[in-house]
Amino acid sequence: MTESTIKREILLELSKHPRIMLWNNPTAVARPRNSKRYIRFGNPGEADLLGVIGRVMIDSDIYGQVIYGLALAIETKTAKGKLSDKQTTWRDAFTAHGGIYILARSVENTQTQITHALRERGIEWEWKYLDS
Repeated sequence: MTESTIKREILLELSKHPRIMLWNNPTAVARPRNSKRYIRFGNPGEADLLGVIGRVMIDSDIYGQVIYGLALAIETKTAKGKLSDKQTTWRDAFTAHGGIYILARSVENTQTQITHALRERGIEWEWKYLDS
């Protein structure tokens, strides 16, 4: 399976969840037709998919319920794919700021990693979808 196929399957499946907002995040350099100039979009190393896991509620003795979102970044790779140095640097910066970074090789693998990351933060999670 190619990285683009893995990315498409993850985007389609996770977008069904009512608490996940996810979008494609292309990064590239392109040259418009009839132009000598190149245009760069995105930042080198950024994840393939970006999003937010929203409406996570935590009970607190001081504040009651707090509603917020968690930043989510998903980099898709084949079974043998590895992160580049720029992707590793971006991942480290993203997670240092509290984001959830997933190195995804399949939909199931991605769901497992998200569940684990949320449980590490004390958040219980279920994969209930809008069309279930």
